[in-house]
Amino acid sequence: MRLPSVEEMKTLDFEIEKELGAHLDSEYEIGIEIVDELIPYSVEYFVGVTHDSEEFAEYMHERTIDAQEKTKNKKKD
Repeated sequence: MRLPSVEEMKTLDFEIEKELGAHLDSEYEIGIEIVDELIPYSVEYFVGVTHDSEEFAEYMHERTIDAQEKTKNKKKD
């Protein structure tokens, strides 16, 4: 989804603004999840603190599924 220019923003109706806001909210939450969950564990993995790469992969897979479910639930609201 492309963000509208300043001129286009002036002519948007309420429903499109609402849709853009929801899209930006979900992208923001994904960014927060990356900062909170992915980056600390990826640094540990990179420096070798996490010895079990399978366990790390399973954890990240579960987190991805959780994030997808949150996104689906937000879209339903």
